[in-house]
Amino acid sequence: MKGMNKNMMISSPIQEFVTDSNVQCAIACLSQTNCFSFSVTTSTAGFVTCRLHDTYDPPRTADPDSQLYNKELPSGYMPVLGTNSFVKMVSNQQITWIQSETECQRDGGRLAVPSSETMYRFLNETMLAKGQVTNPRNYFWLGGQSGTNYYIWNFLDGTSLTVTGPG
Repeated sequence: MKGMNKNMMISSPIQEFVTDSNVQCAIACLSQTNCFSFSVTTSTAGFVTCRLHDTYDPPRTADPDSQLYNKELPSGYMPVLGTNSFVKMVSNQQITWIQSETECQRDGGRLAVPSSETMYRFLNETMLAKGQVTNPRNYFWLGGQSGTNYYIWNFLDGTSLTVTGPG
C-alpha cells in the first residue's frame, strides 16, 4: 500500500466499517480482490473509519482527518500527470473492445476516457509515440462506443461526444 492523498476521504465506498487501526483497514483491502483503494478517517476517540473502494481513482472529498491509500499499481501502468489517473498501454495485441475492457476491469480500472484536456493530450501523445495512430494495423480502444450513428460516441463515465467527420 502506498499513501496517495492526505486529507482525502472516499465518498462512495463499496464497504465501510470502524476498526482499531489503519493496519487493519489495509489488511481488509489486501484480502479482497476487488479492493484497489481505501481511506482511513481517525476519530477523536482514536477509532478508524475504513472505507474501501473497487477502483484506483475513487470519488473523494476533502477531509482533514483522513488519508487515501492505493494498492500498488499493477505492472505497466503510468501516471497521467495533472490527474489522479493511471494508464496502461498494451501494444501489438489484436483483441476486441470487450476483451480490452475485461482486462482493465481485472486490474481494477476501465478503458481510458479522454474526459479532460490533460487526459486527451496524454493519450494522443502516447499513442503517437508508440505509432498506434500512424500504423493502420494497430488498434487502440477507448472507453466509449458509437451505436448505429458513427458520429455520436458515449463514454463509460457518462459523457458523450459528437464527431463532425473523419479526422
